[in-house]
Amino acid sequence: MVSYETAKKHFIDQTKFYAKKMLPRGIPVKIRFGTILADSDGQVAPHYSIDMNGKPVNMSFEITYNENFVDANKNNLKSSGVTGLIVHELNHARDFILDMPGYMQKAHINPVFKRGLAKFMNTQVGTMKYRSAMKPDPSTRCYEGCKYNVVPSWTSEYWLYFCPKCGFVDSYTTNLKAKSPVCENCGNKTGLICKKLPARDAARMDVVVQMHPKNYNSDTELKNFIFAALKKNLPEQKWQEIQKDLVRLKKIHKK
Repeated sequence: MVSYETAKKHFIDQTKFYAKKMLPRGIPVKIRFGTILADSDGQVAPHYSIDMNGKPVNMSFEITYNENFVDANKNNLKSSGVTGLIVHELNHARDFILDMPGYMQKAHINPVFKRGLAKFMNTQVGTMKYRSAMKPDPSTRCYEGCKYNVVPSWTSEYWLYFCPKCGFVDSYTTNLKAKSPVCENCGNKTGLICKKLPARDAARMDVVVQMHPKNYNSDTELKNFIFAALKKNLPEQKWQEIQKDLVRLKKIHKK
């Protein structure tokens, strides 16, 4: 198992490695990890001044990697899709330097960008390797590694919850820093027991359901599946709280 910090170091080291190959010497590249509001796993921001001739000077670039993507792909770092993201963002910087009008107007269809992406991925335009750098296919099956695809970022924000008011359990994806959980069944906001699954476990759950959809086509089967995951991942004290609430709710329903 690879840690998030190890994965971050991989992204930093690989970004520095490819920057030396792709950008002119002396162009600073700042690397950040965080939340990206757009539906993207990486983005690059150019910083520059304009000289007397209208040309960009004093250029530098800031690349931000989606921290959820990095976390989700901790065990998929050898994928061309992961390497492709790094090369892809640096290639935007290269495109900006070599053809600023093309960068501004065409971005991904600019010939300079497309040729650069193929060159530094060591492939040809249109190949699987090229496509994995342009826009890799997401697959939860990649949680243990893939050749071309990537684990989707949502697996790093996958939560299970139990509502003590009505006994409802469910799974959902969200950033709980920005959104408080609410029971989908009764609307309760108080005392919900929540657990964010490790990205690997979230991906594995999704794969299991995909492989055996008939085994999870009823509310009861899905509830049992989620309860099993809660039991595995919650501290013992929290799991015992759920058991007590279930007993209490069962008595109420019998009255």
